[in-house]
Amino acid sequence: MASASSLSVAAHVLPHDKYDVFLSFRGIDTRLKFTTYLYDALKRRKIDTYIDDQLERGEEIELALLEAIEQSRISIIVFSKNYASSRWCLDELVHILKCKQKYGRIVIPVFYEIDPSHVRKQEETYADAFVSHEKEKRFKDKVLIWRDALSTAANLSGFDSQNVRTEAELVEKIVNDVLGKLMRISSTSVRGLIGFESQIQQIESLLCIDAEDVEFRLVGIWGMGGIGKTTLADAVYHRHSSKFDTCTFLSNVREESEKRGILDLRNELFRKLLMDKSLSIDTPSIGLFVLNRLSRTKVLVVLDDVNESEQLDYLLGQQVVFGCGSRVIITSRDRRPLIERVDDDLIYKVIKLNDVDALKLFQLKAFRDGASKIDNSELLEEVVSYAEGIPLVLKILGSLFRNCNSEKDCKDKLKILKRFPDKKIQDVLRVSYNGLQEHERQIFLDIACFFKGENKYDVERLIEMHGFCAPLQGISVLIDMSLISISVNDCLEMHDLLQEMGMSIVREQCTFDPGRRSRLWSVDDIYQVLKYNTGTARVEVMFVNISRIQGLQLSRTTFKNMHNLRLLKFHAPFKHSQEDVDEANNVYLPQGLESLPEGLRYLYWDGYRFKSLPSEFLPRNLVELRMSYSLIEKLWSNGKNLGSLKVIDLSYSKELCEVPDLSESPNIEEIDFSWCISLAEVPSYFENLKKLTSLNLSGCENLETFPNEMPCNLRFLNLSYCEYLTKVPDLSRCANIENIDLSATNLVEIPSYFQHLDKLTSLNLAFCMMLEYLPELPCNVEYLNLDFCGSLNKLHNSIYKLNCLANLSLGFCSTLEKLPLFSVGLCSLKEFNIGGCDRLQIPDDLICLSSLHILNLEDSMIESIPVSINNVSGLRILRLSECKKLQSLPELPALLETLEADGCTSLQQVASSRTSAHQFEDPCYREELLNFIDCIDLNDNSRSNIMDDARSSIMKMASSKVDKTIHPDQLSTEDSVTVIYPGNAIPEWFSYRAEGCSVEIEFSPDWFHNADFLGFALCAVVASEFELTCQCNYKTHNGEGYGYSSIIPNTVLRGARTNSDHVLWSFTGAKHSSAGASLVPFTKVAKASFHFYASGFIKGILKACGIRLLYAHDSGSGPGKPNRDVNTGGTSSGLADQTVDENNATVLPDVPLQEVEQPSKKLKRQAGASTQKPKRKTQAPPYLKDFVPK
Repeated sequence: MASASSLSVAAHVLPHDKYDVFLSFRGIDTRLKFTTYLYDALKRRKIDTYIDDQLERGEEIELALLEAIEQSRISIIVFSKNYASSRWCLDELVHILKCKQKYGRIVIPVFYEIDPSHVRKQEETYADAFVSHEKEKRFKDKVLIWRDALSTAANLSGFDSQNVRTEAELVEKIVNDVLGKLMRISSTSVRGLIGFESQIQQIESLLCIDAEDVEFRLVGIWGMGGIGKTTLADAVYHRHSSKFDTCTFLSNVREESEKRGILDLRNELFRKLLMDKSLSIDTPSIGLFVLNRLSRTKVLVVLDDVNESEQLDYLLGQQVVFGCGSRVIITSRDRRPLIERVDDDLIYKVIKLNDVDALKLFQLKAFRDGASKIDNSELLEEVVSYAEGIPLVLKILGSLFRNCNSEKDCKDKLKILKRFPDKKIQDVLRVSYNGLQEHERQIFLDIACFFKGENKYDVERLIEMHGFCAPLQGISVLIDMSLISISVNDCLEMHDLLQEMGMSIVREQCTFDPGRRSRLWSVDDIYQVLKYNTGTARVEVMFVNISRIQGLQLSRTTFKNMHNLRLLKFHAPFKHSQEDVDEANNVYLPQGLESLPEGLRYLYWDGYRFKSLPSEFLPRNLVELRMSYSLIEKLWSNGKNLGSLKVIDLSYSKELCEVPDLSESPNIEEIDFSWCISLAEVPSYFENLKKLTSLNLSGCENLETFPNEMPCNLRFLNLSYCEYLTKVPDLSRCANIENIDLSATNLVEIPSYFQHLDKLTSLNLAFCMMLEYLPELPCNVEYLNLDFCGSLNKLHNSIYKLNCLANLSLGFCSTLEKLPLFSVGLCSLKEFNIGGCDRLQIPDDLICLSSLHILNLEDSMIESIPVSINNVSGLRILRLSECKKLQSLPELPALLETLEADGCTSLQQVASSRTSAHQFEDPCYREELLNFIDCIDLNDNSRSNIMDDARSSIMKMASSKVDKTIHPDQLSTEDSVTVIYPGNAIPEWFSYRAEGCSVEIEFSPDWFHNADFLGFALCAVVASEFELTCQCNYKTHNGEGYGYSSIIPNTVLRGARTNSDHVLWSFTGAKHSSAGASLVPFTKVAKASFHFYASGFIKGILKACGIRLLYAHDSGSGPGKPNRDVNTGGTSSGLADQTVDENNATVLPDVPLQEVEQPSKKLKRQAGASTQKPKRKTQAPPYLKDFVPK
């Protein structure tokens, strides 16, 4: 939701529109010539224009002018040579700009025989005028307001008479521009088009109405009911209808074709297009004469609410060809009819309103004057969020809340709505549901009640188990009908109101007896049904979060009457341990269960509290059985028919001592007995489970007996942490196996046949401490983990042939002495770990790993890095932590993002690596880190190089992330640069420096420099262990405050092994905010404060901090050079000027981070840094004073 401050801006209501245009001009300059020509031209085009000579005698001119400006859609300001000499004109200008800010009115400046820069800077005649104004003491307060208003207006897009040949041409251009703007804002009521403008423009771009080379175009507008399809089509229709020979808007095609028949509807369409009231065609085919007339007519047609392709076959059959330049728009809730007629890239999906526009629309409909009667912004947000951006719902809500006169009335109304949805809203949404086939309706109800937010493929599987065939096709229909959508991570999404509609449909099956409904999801309903045994044969699906049920004891016969129960799920939301599940599980089985329904296909029960399943349960229809963290010892006491079973998951069932008999389960595909620590044997018949693809026995630490062979179609095998495993079960028949995890076992060798497992892509052998030798592996392996294989001293010579290998990890293989030749293979290697391999040296042919992105050398005994590493152009992350003998670092690849060299206590020399141009692969996200924590031996030149790299990285990141619409509260930590190295002073590059934890900055009015400003760089001197957060607060000239806090990434010292201080540099990038248009931008910020403090439980000592303003022209300043952006006019109060030198600094007093609540003393910026004359001090563009939210 939008913030309260941004919502308050939305509450401003447009005054009554009385005039189209207000003309502001200097009479002695232009009244008898240019302004008169312009006024006459506007009147000729029927544009209602206000000019001040319309005033009657005796009327108060000031009040009348103010009202005329407020009631005009557009104001045209004619700047002429003597405009600024008129205080009347200047007051008009100030009020015009107020209305632009408050109401969004349009302002068009016209520079008539004057240079726009003279207006902007108040030069030439404008300078003379202000000399005169400033002599008058009574205008002292107004002069600054007038100046700011002139500068603001001169920066707006407008017209310059010097760029046009004749006055007539200038007048024509202005009139046409005004006409276009008026068409956009008043084709239909502005009040009804809140938030639609950008969508209208996108549809217009698809239509290409003004493109002469596009002979015909058909565009579809698609979306859920009430989303605004008709409104958008109507707006486009009215804006452009004058450009066509004839136009027709055919409303409610779905409803009207049912009432009147499609032939009658087609006759109405053709009569309007051909302007022939007598036209009547009673046959499916159309006569040649009518077709020829249509082909000669340039038409604009809107077919609204089409729901069947047959309707389009009649209305736009293959025979119908419209004249050159024709355009047709079709709106529909169902994408399927559109797909048959419209190109995919010409189908526009309507999006919901953002929070700010939604609030505007609601308040406009709920309160007669548009001004809210409710002061509680959170309550307003809650009301608006109920609609989730659907315009029609917002309008209905507005009418429902219109009579609410108090906050209590609103709360009561909202409470009722949430429990009993409004019928009008439900009727709008049910239209799409009613158009579904019966099995599609059932799938919709399943998703509404249970599967919103769930993975698409899991849902397809569960719907099929519910008994509905072709679930994929059904889901596709629901997507086409705008009832659901698929997120980027393949999860099903559904509007809350559509979900509520689906749930209401189920509740209507039996309002007062939930046991007679097909689906149960409500905790209260399920509690009632299970406690009082009121379940019936109507119940088909029951899903419940067991943590939300309080102390429910099930009787033995709880499920006795639920004969048609298909899916049953008792799930714990957080399953990280047995304790988590036990704490969440409030469902008890004191006597067990007599039975479960025979038709059950899906049984999911976390923390099942009994030793076995009911003996009377006949699970022949069971497809999936998932009972993790259960108390089951033995699933059944006797064999069962499990012919339909595909999945069994008894993971973390610590008491399970016997594998259930699955010998008669020919369809079993997935078995998970992981961490069943009492399990001792896996039956030999497992090798005969022909369809088994996944077997997980991880953590079965007492498992001693394994099948001699594994099933032939196995794809995933996990035997990790099986301590008794000394020999790999025979996998030679498993030609399809892809993933094998044998980590933390006592294997001595890997069978040689592994090289023939051609589909193997992942092999994990980490912590196999007894493994001495690795044989040849298949060439398709992509992931190989040999971490902590302490006995492994040699890799097979053929490893270089693994051209698909992307991740090779050899961490802490302490006896490994030799690596393969990189020059002849491993061309796909992206991540390489040889950290902790004490006997290895880095090979010079590392340069041949052209795909390498991550190189881990931490905890090794290397003394230097090959110079050739600079040529590993793809390297992004280099880990060198705790390399105690490392003494020097060469120049590193220019695209390196992360360098971790913390704990390299012998490191002395570091070359600069940021001299070349930095190209960002991902413009949306990047995090850079240079970590030299505890590198206490760094020499002065190395520190200087690190600072050069820090400055370069920050400037390049800032330049790549600049957003001209940036606002203070849009900063985020997604894009960041963090640099840490030993030191005790803030470098001179940081213009504002202070002892302790806080820096405050006061800006001059023009500090922002618009697009030239890139952001802020932060610096701090910190001792001891810490995690640092910076709280940034901004104040506008009007006193309004904005702020954000951000944890500075990668600022946790690991172990605090030394007592030295560290210098931290940081930059965080800016992201655009969806509601940003209504927020106060940096242009209006007058002061800023930056407060550093420790976050979380980590404490530290902060000694000093600093800030630098970043500008695009700033790239030439080095860390030790004077700041080139100090002409911003900012000031910082505190101690006398002084220079802080990195290598010879005064040690500042320690300030515990957790204790600093009051701002500490400030240090002024460097003396003599500013060369410009002092700017006049101001509090903001004063003409906005009354219109910024308090």
